[in-house]
Amino acid sequence: MNAQTNQIQTLLIAVVAALVIGFAFGAYAQGDGSRTNNPDLLRGSYGPFCERPMLCHPEIQARALEQPLRTHAAPAPVAAPEPAGADVAVPVAYEPIQPAPEYQPPPVSHSPWQFRYGVSLRGRFVISEDNERFDLIATPRASWIYEGSRTQVGINSEVSVVAPGDNDARIEEARMSFDVAHRLDSFTGLSAEGALAIRQNDPRGLDFAPSGAMTAPLEFAGEVNTRASHQFGRAVATFSTGLARSYKDETLLNDGSVIDNSADSSTRVSAGLRLSQEISPIISIFGQADVAREAFDTAAPGLGVKQDSWLPRLRGGISGNWNDVVTTEASLGYGWRVFDVDTLETAHSILYGAALGWRPNGTTQLRLAFDSAIGAGGGGNAARLDYDLTLEGSYRVNSWLALRASTAAGWQYDMDGNWGETRLTAGIGSDIMLGRHSSLNFDYAYGVRERANADPATREEHRISGGVTLQY
Repeated sequence: MNAQTNQIQTLLIAVVAALVIGFAFGAYAQGDGSRTNNPDLLRGSYGPFCERPMLCHPEIQARALEQPLRTHAAPAPVAAPEPAGADVAVPVAYEPIQPAPEYQPPPVSHSPWQFRYGVSLRGRFVISEDNERFDLIATPRASWIYEGSRTQVGINSEVSVVAPGDNDARIEEARMSFDVAHRLDSFTGLSAEGALAIRQNDPRGLDFAPSGAMTAPLEFAGEVNTRASHQFGRAVATFSTGLARSYKDETLLNDGSVIDNSADSSTRVSAGLRLSQEISPIISIFGQADVAREAFDTAAPGLGVKQDSWLPRLRGGISGNWNDVVTTEASLGYGWRVFDVDTLETAHSILYGAALGWRPNGTTQLRLAFDSAIGAGGGGNAARLDYDLTLEGSYRVNSWLALRASTAAGWQYDMDGNWGETRLTAGIGSDIMLGRHSSLNFDYAYGVRERANADPATREEHRISGGVTLQY
């Protein structure tokens, strides 16, 4: 507290002591503001949730929420000293004492780059109709994330090493992926994503067909996709390109012979244009045209010729977004597979697509999707129709327990209408947080596959796994 002194010192003989009682006051203010910016729901051929690497993708938003940037109040400017001889005004009344400003720590320098790493250690018990086995699985992973004002970059790497109890260890999958999103201005955005993966399935597993195999083939897959979007008022145009390469090595059988899988190796390039128009704050309509070129390394064994072909496709549909709680999309189109060889008849069919998402809050999420496509056939068939249905959901019960479940079904039919394969998988899992950097993980999965002309025609499998995950 400052003591007030009268300037006319000649009239004062004694020092007058004054006691001033300060008044404390407090203020509480609270505000809430939210805005939903959804100029174009489901750009490209995405499901109802924004997909990587778009700026609205939940993974990119989650990174920013996990480590928010702190802001600090700017220090008050220092008043300039009064010039010598200046008059000092005499206060006419005592001013209430202002509370001392709260302590503000010095600004902390936050790097836009973040590095994370971790490892999952699991034990997996597999039960099938012809064997039972126990596997140990180690999965180290690392990620690099850049969060700039206009640019966001994510790089992820992961390796799964499996040590079966009755066989040699193998790398089940090694994968590295990246996604980049850059906003040129408030109307134009660029994005790119890509992945490289090397995998080797279990020769006794559900995903491997030939019987009598000693080792499954090594499979390589790589792809790069780019997109450029621009908003024109309520309309959005998105141009996309893609490049993909797949390679499948030989299969070694128990008798020492090998199966040549080079006919399954191919290179694919694609380009497409999507136009969407917002007709209300909730509903948008869109149309899309794309074309792809697929070239195979060698001739298909059952056909004697290569299945090189062009794949044009047209589709249109409608999408909706109700306050980011319910998102939906439905589309109808037509596709072709036009072969280079005249002996192979052009395949064509109506194509369907639908997706539904529900996210009532930050703890619950459900997603349902259905899609169809014209794929390359096998055996003596040049093309086939693929139908895929997926349902997945997650629920965070509290701060230490999270639940998840998923199911998927797939059907394949030859273009002549004959059934080719049916596949069904379902699983449930839970994550129990032990601390900030560790969790327990438990999963159960069931799968069944029925394939025509396979030996055996039907295979089913149960997988029970549990372990711990460390993340830093």
